[in-house]
Amino acid sequence: ADFAAQVASDQDESLYETPERRASASAPGDLPEQEQRSGISVPDDRAIIFREPDCARPAADPLASDGVAIRMIAGPDGARGAMEIHGALLPRGFRSGRYQVYFVARVETADGARADAPAFKTRIANPISGKQTDQLITVGETAPGYRSYLAGTVELNAYSRLWMGHAHDDAVKAVWFDRAFLVPIR
Repeated sequence: ADFAAQVASDQDESLYETPERRASASAPGDLPEQEQRSGISVPDDRAIIFREPDCARPAADPLASDGVAIRMIAGPDGARGAMEIHGALLPRGFRSGRYQVYFVARVETADGARADAPAFKTRIANPISGKQTDQLITVGETAPGYRSYLAGTVELNAYSRLWMGHAHDDAVKAVWFDRAFLVPIR
């Protein structure tokens, strides 16, 4: 019984409560008009959140397109907030093919953050082809508010994985993921 008490944990019920969402906004305004018209928005509520000890969760964010974003922070012992979108969870308008994949995110930096400090990492994996694209976005590449970050131009299908995570650097307080935006390449 003592062992069970040591490993048991009381779940924080707020981990499972999603803040109220409003109707999603239009395409990200920092992309060219043609990309805004042809792109597919993939909201954060389609993501699987990795809660390495409470390092990521949906949170109210008035700056997010629908008022909610996934907030990711660094945790103890190398843990970090991360999320992943599986290709099978992409919206109905999605068709397999070549896409420019953007992650729409904002970064909260610590005071005096170095420009070369890592802010967040992205990965797009295609298990069928065995190909993977990784990006590291530094603090110097970020701007205030939400911005679209190109994670790669890749072949996507129902088996693809779109991953993003906090880079686990003290220069970054939090990374907020609003949505992915997929622009088909024709």
